[in-house]
Amino acid sequence: NGNIMMVAYQYVDGSETTSYVAFYNFGDVGQSEDDRIVSGYTYEGTVIPQIMYLNGGKSLAVRDDGFTLYKGSQIPKEKETVKVDKEIVSTFYDDDIIGLVFKNGNKEKPYTMRVYSTDGNLKFEKDIPYTTIKVSDGNILLYNSSQVCVMNSRGIEKYSGTIDGTISDFIKIGWNRYLLVLDSGVDVIKLS
Repeated sequence: NGNIMMVAYQYVDGSETTSYVAFYNFGDVGQSEDDRIVSGYTYEGTVIPQIMYLNGGKSLAVRDDGFTLYKGSQIPKEKETVKVDKEIVSTFYDDDIIGLVFKNGNKEKPYTMRVYSTDGNLKFEKDIPYTTIKVSDGNILLYNSSQVCVMNSRGIEKYSGTIDGTISDFIKIGWNRYLLVLDSGVDVIKLS
């Protein structure tokens, strides 16, 4: 609604890194607060490269060691922190799930994908060969240069296959219909 703004600040002092997540409220609630900051959280030794709002008054800060969830539409409060001990190589999210991807050293399936609910609970974990992951309309779309996969938010595969050509993008365009952008053109996949 334009009243609340989430900002992540990064401070470096010598070799120490500190992140600060501030919530500004430009509505009536923030009028009496210094600089309109209604809540703020300091994380020493942590880098926070990505922040975003989710539905239902929730917000998310992706950290180099996991993620932190906040709840509150006027004065957001820290709700849950999930820490991981592996290096995060990519993330994906929507209003219902948060995904973290790590390298695992396996040659056939070199990545591990962990999917969490927006309450911070682990939903599932899978080893995967895919380099690109996105969430679209409750489905997890995974692909690399020649393979595609569609999973639901519980980790059950709806489709998995190999494609002739090089995949540039994979997009959900309708009910069980997906657009596959290849180096040689565009194909539509319909799942039954």
